[in-house]
Amino acid sequence: GYLLSNGTALLENEKDENGFYVGGNYVNGEYLKSQERYEPVRNKDGAITGFRQMSAYLHQFSGEEQKLIFGRSGANLKDSEKSAASAARFRYL
Repeated sequence: GYLLSNGTALLENEKDENGFYVGGNYVNGEYLKSQERYEPVRNKDGAITGFRQMSAYLHQFSGEEQKLIFGRSGANLKDSEKSAASAARFRYL
């Protein structure tokens, strides 16, 4: 998994149906999911170099609904079509 600079933990086994990482935090040794979704930012070789926080409302739409709204799933949207925060720095867990 990954630990972002803002304290959010991203685990490989915690992804939504569109392939976005579901954010979470460890509180008293327990992993608590948040509503935050993150998309990995990759370099030309495909290595993850950071994470982009997706719109807070994206999780409310299923993959099929995103296809109807955007013409394709959120995971395939262009950067200009996303309501995203800047990419976050991370370290491996």
